[in-house]
Amino acid sequence: MEIEIQATADATTLKLRGRLDAAWSGPVTDALQKAVREGGRELRLELAGVSYISSAGIRVLLSQWKELRRAQGRLSITSVSHEVGRILQLAGLGMLLEGAVSLTESTTQTSKDLKHDGWSGTGFSGESEELSTTARWRGKLIGPRETPLNFATTTSPLEAVKLPASALALGLGALGNSDAECAPRLGEMLAAGGCAVHLPPTGENQSDYAVAEGAHIPEARLVHGLVAEGAFAQLGRFETAGESSAVKLSDLAAGMLQITDAPQIAFAAVVETAAMVGACLRRPQGTPGADKIFEFPTVRDWLTFTAEPAYQNTTALLVGVVAREGNSPLAGFTRSGGVAGPRLHVHAAVFSYRPVRLRQTALQETAAGLFESGRILGVLHLLADGRPASGAGESRFYRGVCWWGPLDL
Repeated sequence: MEIEIQATADATTLKLRGRLDAAWSGPVTDALQKAVREGGRELRLELAGVSYISSAGIRVLLSQWKELRRAQGRLSITSVSHEVGRILQLAGLGMLLEGAVSLTESTTQTSKDLKHDGWSGTGFSGESEELSTTARWRGKLIGPRETPLNFATTTSPLEAVKLPASALALGLGALGNSDAECAPRLGEMLAAGGCAVHLPPTGENQSDYAVAEGAHIPEARLVHGLVAEGAFAQLGRFETAGESSAVKLSDLAAGMLQITDAPQIAFAAVVETAAMVGACLRRPQGTPGADKIFEFPTVRDWLTFTAEPAYQNTTALLVGVVAREGNSPLAGFTRSGGVAGPRLHVHAAVFSYRPVRLRQTALQETAAGLFESGRILGVLHLLADGRPASGAGESRFYRGVCWWGPLDL
């Protein structure tokens, strides 16, 4: 199989020659996903040189067509060999042929009716929408106000919280209905849009999650963290701009603050990642030796660090708070996000790659979609590693959608 890629301002064309079978389904998938990660939303396939397509190849075309539709993009076939065209028609996939895939009239009209303002910051540009002039988040800090350095041995009582679609949460906690059940499973967790996820500290990187369905609302226990109820005031979409190859987390946070008249904000975001930098707890609370958690080399047994940027080319759900001043109510709960950036506390759930639908407006639908069809790769407390020579830096993104609003404590 030969794969030739041609990108123009209007579309990205992939010309395939050979057999599109199980052996080549992976490389073709990689090529299509790479084109989407690089910003392509109009993909065209030339299959005139493809002599055979198997079920594995059909599955690739169908799955990528669905992903592009979710992202308000389009995958079409502009030329096809007689045999491959016949197989696609027999398989009921004639909609993949040129002219059969387009946005619905209602979706197109909705996009035209939206009013957008320009939004830009260091390394990115995009647009923002004001969702409400009065919406706010009302938050509550759980446990000690400052992030406890002895969190592995802290004996603070757990606090039960319900996490409907109108809630945001992040901290050290676990999903469950009792303290006894949750105490040995306390780890990095977050919740947004009626979806909650946490990583038990077993060292096996097996995340657990719950999604609100009908009358069922996820419930968790937190020993330390923040929970907020409310609604978003602002929505923003961003992509890299200028010579920037990726957008730093601290620059994105500063961009949200820039158009918000509030000392601190709560936010959620769905992003396509260039790199993630963070840590997670890998041993349960109360394990012997926790008093030496930050001693070297013991720290390696207690915490998993991304010693270098990780999770490149994935999709992540972020939940966090951003504060302008070090003397805000969030002073002890936040840390500097960069060299000169605002103070942050951000958790991230990392999923296998899915293109972000930039025209989306509903966090609940977007987050639920990640949990329904994406594989959870990890849950991290995001960090900034600014060591001059060997530091991993901070998390960086290619593009994404953010929702945020003022936070009252």
